[in-house]
Amino acid sequence: MSFAEDLVREDFLITAELIPPRGTDFKHLLLQADELRPFVNAFNLPDNPGARLHAAPLGLAHILQVRGFETIYQISCRDRNRLALQADLLAAGILGIRNVLVVTGDHTMLGDHPASKAVYDLDSVQLLALLHKLNQGFDANDRPLTDMTEFCYGAVVNSAFDGLEAQIWKLQRKVESGISFVQTQAVFEPEAFRLLMETVKGIPVKILAGIMPLRSARMARWVNRCVPGVSIPPTLINRLETAKDPVLEGWRITQEIVDAIKETSNGLHFMPLGDSHGLAQFLESLT
Repeated sequence: MSFAEDLVREDFLITAELIPPRGTDFKHLLLQADELRPFVNAFNLPDNPGARLHAAPLGLAHILQVRGFETIYQISCRDRNRLALQADLLAAGILGIRNVLVVTGDHTMLGDHPASKAVYDLDSVQLLALLHKLNQGFDANDRPLTDMTEFCYGAVVNSAFDGLEAQIWKLQRKVESGISFVQTQAVFEPEAFRLLMETVKGIPVKILAGIMPLRSARMARWVNRCVPGVSIPPTLINRLETAKDPVLEGWRITQEIVDAIKETSNGLHFMPLGDSHGLAQFLESLT
C-alpha cells in the first residue's frame, strides 16, 4: 500500500528518517530500512540536513523504492533556484518517487560549508504552490508540461515556535497548496504540541509529531546548539546527565513524550539522527 493510501485509510501513521551517507556507501542505510520496515509507513530522506553535506536524497529514494520501500523525498529551498527545483522534481517523477516533503532548509552559515551561497529563490509556501502546478501539468511560468506529475506532498511545522499564530497562517497557506500531511519539528514540550493540535483541529491535514530519541546529555546539548528550531528543556538534559544509563533514560523520555501526545496526533515521525539502534524495539512496543 502506498503512503498516499495510508494517509487516507489509516488513523495513525509512523514515518522515520534515514540520513543519507556522507559518501557513496549506503549499506548501513539499507540495513536500517530493513530493520524498521515492519513498523514504518514511509522513510524520509532529508536533503543535506543541517546544511551539512550528504548524498542527494533523490537517488537514494529511488534505490529504496526499487527495493520495495515507501519513501518520502525531502527537497529544500536552500540550494536550488526554481529551474533546478523543477528539474529535480520532474526527475523524481520519472524515477517513480511518489512522496515529497518540502522544507525551507537551514542556512548554509550553520553547516559545514559556510562559504557556499544559499539560494532560497522560493520559500516553502511558494515551492508547495509549484508542486501543485506540476501536478496540474504546468511549470512555474504556467507553461504546459508534456504530462502532469502525481506527487503526494507535505510540509513541516514547529509546535515549539514562539510565533504560533504565524505558524498557523503558514500552515493554512500550505494546505491551500494541496498538502496531504505535515511532519513537525522534534517535540520536547507536549503541551505546546497539544496546543498546536487544538488550534489546527479544523484544518484538513494529517499531522505527525516529530520524535527525536536522545542518547546522552552531550547529544541533547549538541541538538540545542546545532539544530535550529529545537529546544530541549534543561530538566530533560539533567535527567540524561544524572542517569546511570543515559540511553535507557533517553528511551524513557521518548516514551513519556509519545504517551503525552499520541492521543492528539495523527502519527509519529521519528528522527534518530542517523543512529536507529533500539528504534525497532521501541516501535514494536507501540504496536
